[in-house]
Parts: sequence; C-alpha cells; structure tokens
Amino acid sequence: MSVNREQILQTAREVLKSCSMALDETLSKPNEGKLITKPVNFSRGVTTRNDLEYLATMPASEVRNWLQGRFFIEISALPLDQKRSQLFVAAHIQGKTADPGQGTIWIEGQSNGRLEDEIIRGLAGKILGIDLSLKKRSASRRILNCEY
Repeated sequence: MSVNREQILQTAREVLKSCSMALDETLSKPNEGKLITKPVNFSRGVTTRNDLEYLATMPASEVRNWLQGRFFIEISALPLDQKRSQLFVAAHIQGKTADPGQGTIWIEGQSNGRLEDEIIRGLAGKILGIDLSLKKRSASRRILNCEY
C-alpha cells in the first residue's frame, strides 16, 4: 500500500477500538509496527464446533466437545520505504475443550484465512477509502459482527 506504517497502525487502532477489540499492551510493539489484541470470545454452547470450523481447522474436531471459541489478532505493518508499507494480519483461533486429566484447556487451530481476509479488506478499505468487502448489503464496513 502507498501508505506509511503510522497511518496503518492508527487506522487499525481506531477499527479495533470501535469493534471493542482491546489491544494487549504487553504483547503489542507499536514502535516495531505490531499490534496484538486480547482474546475475543466469539462462540459458546452448541454452535461452537460449527463456528470454530468456519474459521479454522481444529485438531480432532469430530471427537472433541468444544465449549467455547476465541481468537486474537496480530496486525503488523512492515515498512517497504518511507511512503509505502505492507500489511500483515494473522488470526489465532482457539477452542476450549474439557480434558479429563487437565480440566478445561485451550487448543489452537489452523486458521483457514477467512478472518484474516475480512480484516485486511476492512483495514485496506478504510485506509484507501474504497469498499473492498465481499458482501455489498449496506454502505457500512464490517468485521465479523462489528460495523465501523
């Protein structure tokens, strides 16, 4: 993108704040161009397995009893030169399951890229001022269930 790193990070902070995704200040390194959110619980109950499988490939999903789903986002803006930067987004999807020996544990799944694509489209669209969303239902931009 023909946008500097500071502008990307500022826009990312604004979008995350409006979507109630808090930054993890201990893990984030803004001076290195890296923002990491605190975990966001997105599913609980009987739909958890389907919700997790929509966003990720979970290990042994068919034999586990998933209790809860959460994700956290890692956003990095890598400077290419003084005026251009590259945007990188990684989503870490986790499922909570009951383990007889250890109680409840969080297990990380392999993201399928849906959440990352949605976030990149949302951030790039806001930065560039164009609509890059796949769903053209309304004039507002969305990340999951959040309009910004």
